[in-house]
Amino acid sequence: MRLIKVKLILQLAVLLVVLVAVFSFYSDQARYPRKAKADYRIKSKELSRAYNEDASEAEAMYFEKVIEVKGRVLGEQTGPGGERSIILEGDGNNTVQCKLLEGEKLNSAQRKFVVIKGVCTKYLWEVQLDRCVLLSR
Repeated sequence: MRLIKVKLILQLAVLLVVLVAVFSFYSDQARYPRKAKADYRIKSKELSRAYNEDASEAEAMYFEKVIEVKGRVLGEQTGPGGERSIILEGDGNNTVQCKLLEGEKLNSAQRKFVVIKGVCTKYLWEVQLDRCVLLSR
């Protein structure tokens, strides 16, 4: 009986270690998108169009995924907390807002078109990517 308890405890410990390792791997990808492989590569207009046409389907596909987005820069914003965002052209009246990681800056060559990698987090009038990094192309 005692041997069965020891085996059960060891199996649960191994399972816990595996679960923690898997969770850590996936959460690191979301926290550090520069290192993570993009789940999708898409143009900003196409991403916006996907949400405009069927938000629930797009949400199922892109939510909490690392996405590499290429698009035309419409402008930059600084939020009340000092966080910087780049607004990319979307489909119709909607845009794609990309909240940059601290230290990320547009250079003069990137003022028109840019490739950004970030985590798709929400959609309300515009698609939003968080923890974005600028990629050079």
